[in-house]
Amino acid sequence: MIRGTPLGLGLLAGLCAAPGLALAAERGSASSGVRLDDYSDVVAVRDRPREAYRPDGIRIGNYLLFSEVGFRTSWTNDSSLAGGKGAPSRFQTAPSVGFELNSQFQRHQLDVKIEGQPVGLEDGEVRSVDGQIKVNWRINIDHASSIYGITSAVTRHEEDLEDERPSGRGARSSITRSNVEAGYARNSGRIDAAVGARYQRWDFSDTVLGDGTHISHASQDYAILQPFVQLGYRLSPTTKVFGSIAGRFQENRGDNVIDRDAKGAEAHVGTQFEISPVIRLMLKAGYVAQDYLQPGLTDIGALVWQGRVEWLVTPLLTLSLASNREVATTGFGEASGRLLTAHSIRADYEVWRNLLVLAEATLRTAEYAGENRDDTILVGRLGAEYMAGKNWLFTLGYEHHQLTSNVADLDRTLDKFSFGMKYRY
Repeated sequence: MIRGTPLGLGLLAGLCAAPGLALAAERGSASSGVRLDDYSDVVAVRDRPREAYRPDGIRIGNYLLFSEVGFRTSWTNDSSLAGGKGAPSRFQTAPSVGFELNSQFQRHQLDVKIEGQPVGLEDGEVRSVDGQIKVNWRINIDHASSIYGITSAVTRHEEDLEDERPSGRGARSSITRSNVEAGYARNSGRIDAAVGARYQRWDFSDTVLGDGTHISHASQDYAILQPFVQLGYRLSPTTKVFGSIAGRFQENRGDNVIDRDAKGAEAHVGTQFEISPVIRLMLKAGYVAQDYLQPGLTDIGALVWQGRVEWLVTPLLTLSLASNREVATTGFGEASGRLLTAHSIRADYEVWRNLLVLAEATLRTAEYAGENRDDTILVGRLGAEYMAGKNWLFTLGYEHHQLTSNVADLDRTLDKFSFGMKYRY
């Protein structure tokens, strides 16, 4: 059995409780010309209202329609393809289109968002498409009770060092992630509760090599069903405690040798509160137990957590610290699953009202249950977003990924530059 340790959670709690942090934030920035004493407009940089740079949309009955067209250009260099079956560098420009319907009902909600982008342009033909569709709905039974649901499907061909793709393969296989969640929620005074179920599914397409050979990834396809119950209690306007219990039924048939079907459960308790009006904290910790039906596979029992600290340093700068630990599936060797841990720090800065920049660094580790494999992934990101009036949006980004593994030939380095432009209306 594989077990986790709460080192990341302890580090996160220690950072957020550092002496003098809240005092420094509350004093604000002398150069910004904005006082934070009344905290009447203290919001994170990404949440600041920018109505002058948001499209107005088109009203259709009880809906607002937002549409966009544009393109995205990217250049990617993957060290694992040097000398392999594909070129180590890839340059791609593709158009994109999307629309969003936001409901304006007084009591209910039905929102729809759709995006699409061709990514397999060859000889003038579209071979594959990335995109997503998401539907959020809610029916209010009365002022305190509602029935809600979320349905989404996302298909991506993006390079990811966590997708367990072996080195030297030039073609990218797509991953489709589907999610359905529905439940009953009640919010009565200080108490809120919900009961429902969520179903998640991952489908991996075949990889097609340059000579036309198909490599199947069907053994990695999996689905997880989680019926859940959660309860929350608000101690004060800024402090809340909560807990949840969920079942965990996993279908992952694997191949002719390994069947990773499993059943188990998970439980969490947590809290969210404000150390001061400019320092906000969320901590959640729990335990996941997962038993595999096939004899010989390593069962998993591990401490998991999720934590986030948001520090509004000044009205123009927001710092975020996050730590996360979870149990995930795998298709590697005879491993039954993975224990993924991630720690990250992010800074969002508002240069001008319509120009935002970000810098982010993440350290991820993966421990494989039942196999002698441990991965470490370092990710760095820089980005900028410029809003030219209500309609034009320009984005610029750079990413660096580096994977180091104790398994030979799995080390990889990936660099990616991207530029995008959208017309929104």
